[in-house]
Amino acid sequence: MIFYEDIEPTILNLEFVYSVEGADLTREMYSLEEGVEFTWFRCFISSTTFERVDELIQRDYSVTLPGIIELDENSFITISIGRRLSKIYYFEESRYDTYNGMVFARPVFERGQHYPNTIFVYVTSPRPTYSFINNPQSTDDFRQFNRFNNIPFEVWSYDAMATGGLLPQDRPFQRDRVIIWPRRDLDEPFHISVQNLEGDRFLRRLPTRNSAVEVMLNSDHEFEVTGYWDDGESIDGNSRWYYVRTNPFNRVGYIHSSVIGSRASDD
Repeated sequence: MIFYEDIEPTILNLEFVYSVEGADLTREMYSLEEGVEFTWFRCFISSTTFERVDELIQRDYSVTLPGIIELDENSFITISIGRRLSKIYYFEESRYDTYNGMVFARPVFERGQHYPNTIFVYVTSPRPTYSFINNPQSTDDFRQFNRFNNIPFEVWSYDAMATGGLLPQDRPFQRDRVIIWPRRDLDEPFHISVQNLEGDRFLRRLPTRNSAVEVMLNSDHEFEVTGYWDDGESIDGNSRWYYVRTNPFNRVGYIHSSVIGSRASDD
């Protein structure tokens, strides 16, 4: 098995400057899942001046930044929407997962209150050696945050990103870098329907809640349980996760054993 759990992220310095209320998020929120609080972030690393960033925020959110922010050649502006940021980081290795050598910026949000229609503004440094790629177009972060309400409150491992929002076999630019997610095969796989499930119905890409959601299991889903892993995230003292394949859509991932309940067996 090959894992990247030992790859360390580069954590950037993040200085909060001020917040701006009254942002127009109409364009952003059209696909917001009902009951989910809008959460997003942006890094303006390619916009080297405060004036240009202010123009973009006026264009996209119909608010003006209330004060000039001094930037030097090694700093840039980052914003978050709805929640305050705790960290910004990237994995330098992710440049191998892009055609143009750019890297993926990743956020860690603060737990606690949600602030609708509020933009938080930060000065971030240092500027990475590699430029940031456009997250909404190149990852499924927007869907994770605003459909599944899967907000990153901790740094996710490089494995947990499933970089680019694609499964390993779907990455034509990563043929030589294989991620095999941990599991042990069941002697006798079994099938189960969603109606039999209890609790959380997210199919996750790794055996931890600090991981991307692959799909929400709905009432028309059935799936085959083919394996398990006993060293995943512990929930209520239980660290067993099951590896499953869904029908329809043929999606694979992990669900915590408490979701299946007494139906599960590893014999």
